[in-house]
Amino acid sequence: HGENDTTRYATSKDGIAFEYGGVALDRDRFRAFTGIDSRVFYAKVFRHDSPSGRGRYTMLFMASYYVEAPPADLNTQGLYVAWSHDARTWRVDPDAILLKSELGPNEYVCSPCLFSFGNRHDVLYHRDRSDPNVAGGGLTDVFRVEVNAELKRTGAQEEVCPRQAFGDGNERVGDPCVFVEGDHVYLFVSVGPRLHQRIGLATTSIGAWVRANRSIPERVDE
Repeated sequence: HGENDTTRYATSKDGIAFEYGGVALDRDRFRAFTGIDSRVFYAKVFRHDSPSGRGRYTMLFMASYYVEAPPADLNTQGLYVAWSHDARTWRVDPDAILLKSELGPNEYVCSPCLFSFGNRHDVLYHRDRSDPNVAGGGLTDVFRVEVNAELKRTGAQEEVCPRQAFGDGNERVGDPCVFVEGDHVYLFVSVGPRLHQRIGLATTSIGAWVRANRSIPERVDE
């Protein structure tokens, strides 16, 4: 995203050199599917087959209705899903995964990431609590919700990686990105105040993730 109203895409054959492709999703297209006038940003795309045939690719993104002065309809801020057969043309699911109404009055969610292992699927994201007494403007931790294969939410919110994993004084851990290699789960995150972050890595065993306690950090690095 650049101007926040529009999410764009680029293509590559080698993952190094990219060519601009066009608009993937914007305010007008989101409104056409949901009836909501909202910005669309912080998107990630994953190869994931919909069992009902809605698409071979899924896009997870944040939508946020915004006006310069209150009252803003904060219930439209949340995490949404779009589907595509070619990763270029997208259809938005009007049912949100998570809405602002399910959070506290000064909280929002952002930067969703799909993590699938076996037959279980989780959407990871960061949950930000605004606080004027904090130097960086807020406190942020990484959470998850379980979804089914159609990416419909089935579980409650659970904390995955607290900000304190990277130090008792750390104010922010966000923008989760998950990989599995061998028998380990690797969670890459941004650490520290917004626009002044470092890259952090938290790891756990796949066995620990599969068990009821799905907390990522066994070891952390920056």
